[in-house]
Amino acid sequence: MIGHYNPLAMAPELIKAHDALDREVDKAFGAPRKLTTVRQRQELLFANYEKLTTQQP
Repeated sequence: MIGHYNPLAMAPELIKAHDALDREVDKAFGAPRKLTTVRQRQELLFANYEKLTTQQP
């Protein structure tokens, strides 16, 4: 997926749309700050997954 995302080859409007979507997803996952890497988003995603799957009913 990363290979297909080349900001240098994208229209500025598309880059802006990607950034806006990233901000909304980060907020939805409870990010405490703006995330700037795929790794940061993955770490947050897996942390949330762990919380959801280890909760006691």
